[in-house]
Parts: sequence; C-alpha cells; structure tokens
Amino acid sequence: MSAWRKWLCLSLFAVFILGRAAVASAAPLSDAEITTMLKGIDERFRLPPNFTRQVYGEQKRKNYPDRIYEVVVYRSGDKMTIVYTKPKTEAGKAFLRADANLWLYDPAIGQWDRRTKREYIQVGDVRARDFDDWNLAKEYDATYVGEETIAKFQVHHLKLKAKKDVEVGEPMLDFWIDKASGNPLKMETFTEQGRPLRAVFYTGYGRIKYEGKETFYIKEFRVVDHIEADRQTFLKSLALDSSPVDQAVFTKAWVESKSR
Repeated sequence: MSAWRKWLCLSLFAVFILGRAAVASAAPLSDAEITTMLKGIDERFRLPPNFTRQVYGEQKRKNYPDRIYEVVVYRSGDKMTIVYTKPKTEAGKAFLRADANLWLYDPAIGQWDRRTKREYIQVGDVRARDFDDWNLAKEYDATYVGEETIAKFQVHHLKLKAKKDVEVGEPMLDFWIDKASGNPLKMETFTEQGRPLRAVFYTGYGRIKYEGKETFYIKEFRVVDHIEADRQTFLKSLALDSSPVDQAVFTKAWVESKSR
C-alpha cells in the first residue's frame, strides 16, 4: 500500500469514527448553559492581542505530489496579515485585514482582490479564522443536539448558526466539545444553504503566557475538504511569539515587498 493511500485510509477512518458518534441519553443543556459553554471556549482560546505565528502545512491529494508549505501569521489588535514563505512558487501570496478592509494578494499578477467577511476568506488551504480569536458566543446562535461519544471522549454536540447581521465566512457549524476539558474536538462547516465545506479535527493544543495570564491555542489540526473530497491538510504551529508586531506589516507595501 502506498504511503499516500495508507495516510488517506487512516484519515478517513478517523473521519468515520468521529462522524459516527454514539448518542448518550442526557438532559439537554439550557440556552444559558450553552451560552456559558461558548463564552468559556472563546475565553479559553483568547489569543494575545499581538503575535507572530509560524505555521507548517502539509497537503495530500490523490494523484498529486504532496504539497509542503509554510506561512507566517501576524496580528495586532484587529489587524492581521498571513503570508506564504514556502515553497518558492507561492512565496508572497497573502491575506491582509486592515482598516476594516479584507484583501487577498496574488504576487503572480501583482493584484489585490477585495473581499467581504461573508466570503470564504482563505489563502490556499489556510483560513483566516483558523488563526484568529474565537467569538462563537457573539457571532452564532446555538442549539443543543445532545451528549455523544467520539471514540473514548464524552462530548457535547452543538449546532451553530450565524446571528442576523453578523458577517462570517462559515454561516453554519456543527461543533463537538470534550466534556472533561472543554476543548473542541471536531467542527463541521456549512454554507447558508447547508452545503458541507470542510471538517476540522483538533489534535493538539498549546499554551502561551502574556500579560501575566495563560491562554490556550490550537496547535495542530487536520482539515478534510468536502468540496474536493480527496484533499486533506495537516497544519501545525511551529512557534507563537506574543511580542509587539511592526505596524508596517499590515500595509500593502510591506506585503508586496515579500514577493520581490
């Protein structure tokens, strides 16, 4: 069996296991309890206001060579820049969020493409929301599906739908939260029409201290693309630095300089 086929079989097995959760009998959570749970996740994974994050990515797709890449994620308050550094063929590709505007930059043609939050913002396989704060309680209304078992974990299964007049890239979510730790284990995302977009499996967590407190962040996760069913991506944070970020990083001129 080829390495790719073995990897795909193991990944699909994980999808099968996590997708076929056994439902346990339990009293449903109240709206207040659901809100408290979501707020707890938002605070638990609240990132430093300023950080630089190096991310390693590995994409596997049938009949294609494996794709290895690295990106750097910068944030300062509401500003964010995500830029590819490897491979050379994609170095300089970038996402920029600054001054209430969202932009995608393609260095191959030297063109900026303006987007809205409702559009599915991504740079290659990297989505901006994967490396940003979680604001589930503010952005979504949630309903309780039930208590379930995923592999050996007892979890709460929630359905989330974007609140009216709130712009998000993923309007509907299914969320599975570990009862013991409060950590998310799996997320399924959908369009407003209910079309599946992707499944995200959270497999590793990190901790970082800043301003005298400690917070968690998603360190490793695997993405299964529902639009291109044979494409899967593994992402891992190699480093997370909470030092202040030079404000020049959040300008078009700085982004363009990375591709020269």
